Amino acid sequence: MKPLPMEVEALIVGAGPIGLACAIAARRRGINALVIDSGAIADAIVRYPIGMTFFTTPERLEIGDHPLVTSGAKATREEALNYYRGVARAEKLAVHPYTRLVHAERRDGHLECTLGTAAGPQTVRCERLVLATGYFDHANMLDVPGESLPHVSHWFDEPHRTAGLDVVIIGGKNSAVETALQCFRAGARVTLVYRRAAFKPSLKYWLRPDLENRIAAGEIAAHLGAEVLAITPTAVRIRTADGTQKDIPADRVYALTGYHPDFALQRQLGIQFDEAGDRPIMNAETLESSVPGIYLAGSVGAGRFISEVFIENGRHDGEKIFGDPGSRQAAEQKYQASPQASGRVAPRLRLGGAACGAPRAPDAGGSAPRPRDRRPGPTRGRSGRATFDRPTTSTSARPQHPEADQVDEHRRVGVAEAAQHADADHLDAVEDLEDAGDRQQDRREGDDRLGIGVEAGDPVRHQQEDQPQCRP
Repeated sequence: MKPLPMEVEALIVGAGPIGLACAIAARRRGINALVIDSGAIADAIVRYPIGMTFFTTPERLEIGDHPLVTSGAKATREEALNYYRGVARAEKLAVHPYTRLVHAERRDGHLECTLGTAAGPQTVRCERLVLATGYFDHANMLDVPGESLPHVSHWFDEPHRTAGLDVVIIGGKNSAVETALQCFRAGARVTLVYRRAAFKPSLKYWLRPDLENRIAAGEIAAHLGAEVLAITPTAVRIRTADGTQKDIPADRVYALTGYHPDFALQRQLGIQFDEAGDRPIMNAETLESSVPGIYLAGSVGAGRFISEVFIENGRHDGEKIFGDPGSRQAAEQKYQASPQASGRVAPRLRLGGAACGAPRAPDAGGSAPRPRDRRPGPTRGRSGRATFDRPTTSTSARPQHPEADQVDEHRRVGVAEAAQHADADHLDAVEDLEDAGDRQQDRREGDDRLGIGVEAGDPVRHQQEDQPQCRP
């Protein structure tokens, strides 16, 4: 690998789609930018299941006006990796993979950044530091004994590896349900463990009848309202809804309980958060954080509410960070035209607590526009635009089948909500954070009854504070 430069104009942390888009925006303005990542290029997508197909359409994954050509209607994991790798090469971006940000502080008018490399710590000075680290590297931990055993993973790879095995999947959102169905069809003996008493309405409408029928037929075992107590080399111990303990045989365990950004890194850099500690304070127009010269691109600027920013809208952040006012305005227009998570609108936060990007005066047309609304609470809706393109088929035009009729019924019930989903897994992420908080509250209440003190701090106690950086 080429040696790192000692000084650059911009250091971009995260080589995912949004980090690469920021690097393109900088390079096209003649700004010398270095991109680093603790993993490979687009490392979050590397962690996606092999052969996975994106839920969104290819044009919404494109960066730098480079077309994403796919063999089907939607891009696969492999096509996306090839695309982002090719864009980095075509744009001649300076990307150093497997290099992480350890620390940064301001000295002599510059940001002095300590980077961790295979050769040891190295220092790079820059004028602007852009965090585009996403959240996919930090799983929401269960905090139970045995969670670190080698047969336990918080990321699903591929169903073929599970053939003939006893597989326990912890979680009940879209990712967990899809994993359960894929493993079942690969020949695994699947048990689904979910802490809630019922599956949420946000479960994809075509997954629900499939899963319910597999459970009814005894092909997939399910324990709803159950709590995971421990994981051993051969089993998962749970407390069922009726309070009894049970050991479930497990050769492989997938704990698909969601992910969260690396708040520790942001706080280490001195970035301030709102009073609730849920989201970093930043300028809505430039995306500059409370620390001068440090910018937040993509989902890291949304705090806990990571469903608000994803590739479709975060890919415009580089124009806001490196562009002039005209470029920022154009980027904002593209952002507003992208799928948005619906929900309660919060004022933007500026240094000192004043509204950042507060609503401007209404024009003659009516309501005041808002710069980049990021919502403050767990969202229960999605964008107003459908991203699936499945044509509706008349039931009279095809053979009748009970399971197909169930799909039609769930389609009628869920299509209005599903049409708002820009990417169904983003709502999962928000709800998983809520579940993580619920799990800690359950433990706190139990410890209070036993007279055991609970460590104060972040509502999600498994933030992995010792980790310096998460991947995009």
